[in-house]
Amino acid sequence: MILQGAGVRLRALHSLESISPAYTGAFFMQNLLIAARYANSAYEDQIRGAKKFYNEKTSMVAYLRKERDQDWLAFRGTDSMKDWAYNVNFLPIRAHGSWVHWGFWRAHKSIWPEIRKELDPGRCLNIVGHSLGGALSELSVLCLRNESFREINLYTFGKPNVFAKWQRRKGAQLDFPAFKHQVSVVNSSDVVARVPRIGYRAARNQTQLWFGPDGDLVNPETAIKRQHWDLLDSVSDHDMGAYCKRVEACLNDSDLVAALSSNVRE
Repeated sequence: MILQGAGVRLRALHSLESISPAYTGAFFMQNLLIAARYANSAYEDQIRGAKKFYNEKTSMVAYLRKERDQDWLAFRGTDSMKDWAYNVNFLPIRAHGSWVHWGFWRAHKSIWPEIRKELDPGRCLNIVGHSLGGALSELSVLCLRNESFREINLYTFGKPNVFAKWQRRKGAQLDFPAFKHQVSVVNSSDVVARVPRIGYRAARNQTQLWFGPDGDLVNPETAIKRQHWDLLDSVSDHDMGAYCKRVEACLNDSDLVAALSSNVRE
């Protein structure tokens, strides 16, 4: 089964810079909404004003768009059976001081060198991705951990687990001065956000925004997510168009915005 990001394009990307902080309640919430739209648009053949990176052998795709005051790097998620070969290749490999999923690392390595050449350490860099694209986004931050960037932010949607469980705490987290915001958004029963189940986990210091069937929560207990997990919704909840709708809807919830703002690392 191919899980891809087909869904509603909520607004043209060329209008994203006009979204005001008053609409979202906080600057990083503005960026979270923009990030969702970039992650969704990464499934298109082109993003207006962005440079496209493509590896024919691995079919990995990413876009880099440089705006006035910040850059956006968006990775495409699982879009073909070839992509799934990287998802299921789950042996660990040592990379930049951490043990990570070998299949995701191999996919990332196939496209990263060309992307890195285009990045400016003096600018704010926002990295986004859905599904496999979320894993590649997280690995990009790992690759930049020892470099002197001004600011790096990470926004992922329905991201699978990247870090090996058994390593020491420092190896399973992304923590360095330039790394500011790390938000992992999970839509209720999204099955991809729960795999691989054996041997891997999410980064220890991420902030999770969970869209539940009865309300949205920040960093919910695992028991709550298990209680509400529904097999029938596990595939549809992974759709990136659905993520965009939920992100836009949650911006009107002042209590949720406040909870997320207080938990996001500054």
